[in-house]
Amino acid sequence: SVAPEKDLFLYVLSGTVEINGREVPPRSLVSFEMRGEEIAISASEEVRVLFCAGQPIREPIVSRGPFVMTSEAEIRQAMADFQAGKMGEVF
Repeated sequence: SVAPEKDLFLYVLSGTVEINGREVPPRSLVSFEMRGEEIAISASEEVRVLFCAGQPIREPIVSRGPFVMTSEAEIRQAMADFQAGKMGEVF
């Protein structure tokens, strides 16, 4: 259950899913407008998804590649941190 004031999105890492009757391929981002109370998600193959919900931050958004921050300076720092190996590993 997700509170209606939360922002909600799903990222399909691998496989194809069907969300509310619509096919979504791998490496796709789906954001939801909470107009109802349910989201129908199904798959006919093994899939990996990242399902996120959180309080909206209501701040500027700057994105470069996989990085999303609130300023160009923060993006540059995130890229430097990544290149220096400070962000761990994704499997």
